[in-house]
Amino acid sequence: MALTGIQIYKHLPRTNCKDCGLPTCLAFAMKLSQKQVALEACPHVSDEAKALLAEESAPPIRLVKIGTGERELKIGDETVLFRHEKTFYHPPGLTLLIEDNWSDEKIADVLAQVKEASFERVGQKLEFSLLMLINKSGDKDKFLAALELIQSRCDLPLVLSSPDAATLEAALSSTASGRPLIYAATEANYTGFAALAKKYNCPLAAADDRGLDKLAELAEKLMKLGVKDIVLDPGVQPLGRSLSWLTQIRRAALKKTCKSLGFPVMVFAGPEGISPMEEAQHAAVYIMRYASVIVLRSAEAWKMLPLFTLRLNIYTDPQQ
Repeated sequence: MALTGIQIYKHLPRTNCKDCGLPTCLAFAMKLSQKQVALEACPHVSDEAKALLAEESAPPIRLVKIGTGERELKIGDETVLFRHEKTFYHPPGLTLLIEDNWSDEKIADVLAQVKEASFERVGQKLEFSLLMLINKSGDKDKFLAALELIQSRCDLPLVLSSPDAATLEAALSSTASGRPLIYAATEANYTGFAALAKKYNCPLAAADDRGLDKLAELAEKLMKLGVKDIVLDPGVQPLGRSLSWLTQIRRAALKKTCKSLGFPVMVFAGPEGISPMEEAQHAAVYIMRYASVIVLRSAEAWKMLPLFTLRLNIYTDPQQ
């Protein structure tokens, strides 16, 4: 469990110097326990206390950033199982899947739908967060051509998906500065994919559909190889099982019973061939419990507006 304000206070200088911008060290400790200030705001905390507080007050679910600048998507860093306990902080990234074997015309039409599925509500812009390009063709040149087309027409952060490390490296050579999510390390390829993530400083998805124990083992292997920003993918499962697994992941992370499950989770809102209505129903469940990236296969405006609105409502602080 995270340290309380009083526990943090015991490790502070307790001089009430006000250099942090707060009137007392106790006030700073309370703000720090609520994640409203950063430890670095106190210029007098000792190196020993910094090491201890950084480790003990680390969020149970790692904060992972995809993209950069205004479009940057922050996921993870959640601290509660139920939003009424405190709040949920980082809304899930609704993500549209694009296949590289589609024609240029179809990709252009889909990107136009993404722009049309953008709304304004109570002063906030509701829209897709990510685009996922999948190397369905298995051809590197097709993948790179589709990537170039997407980048010329849309500025959303990307999820780059291919089983081939060489194809991904070719794509990352021109996109790494935008911090795309690399998809996905598996039991068969995790060594090479970990090297890519470290080389290009990009987050990496870890995918294993054989169960949470196998997924945790894969994440542990990536951590040992030095990968810090991981997104877990438990695979496409029946909705009931998927909901159960996401809940187990969240519980294990919050109780710190399994450090290798302390990462945000991505899901596909149903298997290939699912109807748009069923996909919307699945996505709504995942918005509430507990996905951080939700991949959709179509972008109909009638489907996206209620999903965007639900996301806005769930991730509005209930205490406000």
